[in-house]
Amino acid sequence: MKYYSLIILIILITTSAFAAPSKITKSDNCKIHETDTFEDEEVLAFDLQNEDIKVTCKFRGKDSSKMFRLYALPTFENISGKLLYISYNAAFFDKENNLIACIRQNSEIQPDTNDTQFSSALTHLPKSEFEKISSYKLVIYIEEIVKE
Repeated sequence: MKYYSLIILIILITTSAFAAPSKITKSDNCKIHETDTFEDEEVLAFDLQNEDIKVTCKFRGKDSSKMFRLYALPTFENISGKLLYISYNAAFFDKENNLIACIRQNSEIQPDTNDTQFSSALTHLPKSEFEKISSYKLVIYIEEIVKE
């Protein structure tokens, strides 16, 4: 009996660090343009929101330092009033739904923060592959971090 009580206690302790997760998903056809800045009007930009966060996503390509880069930059606003752990995942596909590139970044976001940017949300790829991108799929996992 003590053995089972110990197992239950361990499970409760390890799962209590995070509250029930939520997620945001989006997928769409797209044409991502090569631009010099995120302020360019040709940047593919859109907003998403759930009860925990607001996020602005901006996708673009750029030839820099002799390497072509695909940027999938998110900027988060934590509207939950709670400490959150965000897992941001973006995947890009060609017309036949073959994977071209994927980008992933994770971080804690403090309560009531309104401008958290995942500035490393990029990948290197050949420009010829970038030009094949015709769709994307995005999933953002959001979990509350409960400090003990």
